[in-house]
Amino acid sequence: MSFRQSSAKRQFFTILYQKYGGNIAHLNASWGTSISSWEILKDSFSNLPATANTALKADLSAFLRTFADQYFATMKKELKAYDPNHLYLGCRFSQHDRPAEVITSCASYADVVSFNYYGHHISDSLKQEFKSAINKPIMISEFHFGSRDRGPAWPGLADAGSEANRGYCYSQLVSEFASQPNLIGCDYYQYVDEPTSGEVYDTANGHIGFVSIADVPFLDFAASVRQTNMKATAIHAAAPVTSIQ
Repeated sequence: MSFRQSSAKRQFFTILYQKYGGNIAHLNASWGTSISSWEILKDSFSNLPATANTALKADLSAFLRTFADQYFATMKKELKAYDPNHLYLGCRFSQHDRPAEVITSCASYADVVSFNYYGHHISDSLKQEFKSAINKPIMISEFHFGSRDRGPAWPGLADAGSEANRGYCYSQLVSEFASQPNLIGCDYYQYVDEPTSGEVYDTANGHIGFVSIADVPFLDFAASVRQTNMKATAIHAAAPVTSIQ
């Protein structure tokens, strides 16, 4: 994207220009590049090294943190100005592409840091992300378990293997969630199965719900979820508060 099209690029350009004293040779020496002039950087530019060196990574990381700080600070200021008595839940980080710089920034401004997570166990990478936000409460803003033997053909983003196994998978993961000291809750996605023909915006047609598209309940799954949820508070109360497990 060009200099004129992106205010973010203009800001990054200004930061680099000031840091390297307006000397493109200093930037090239640091980044291991051969950019001919600052003017070249104002246009769409992608001719960076295939493997970024330490200095290039550091500059990109610093700008990402600056960008994230501006975003979260602005959102917090505006939301609290009009709705000061409710929590700011951050940006609901997706399953992928959530850099540590952005998580740390979010934790500096949001009241709660929110993650979507689809899996059968808490991964080591998710635990590390929890540590990035250790000073703030965390919530899981999406998770689910599905199967192919009921309703629509897609088992969702976390396949339990069968309808009979969905409750077990739910219990296993939610118990792990509850054992994390700064995790305050998890939000199941979603109550009803997705349409057989697929949702309009993403064509998803998963069997992931508590009820079918005809509102027929999956009673065994619902009963298992209820039992797990009734135990979650006690599990969370016993979780050590000194470190992420």
